[in-house]
Parts: sequence; C-alpha cells; structure tokens
Amino acid sequence: FMTPAVVVDGEVKSVGKVPSKEDIKGWITGK
Repeated sequence: FMTPAVVVDGEVKSVGKVPSKEDIKGWITGK
C-alpha cells in the first residue's frame, strides 16, 4: 500500500494528503 506523495525537485513536500493549490504554488515559486 502506497500513500500519495508530492515531490518537487527531489524534496518530499506532502505525504498522505492532497496539498492545497496555495501550497503547490508556493513550492513551484520557491516560497
């Protein structure tokens, strides 16, 4: 069983939940 994860530039940003749009925008813009 795998939990969903979000990885940006090799860094795990979120595990086990769906990140908000604001979180994703922050990761992409580096804030």
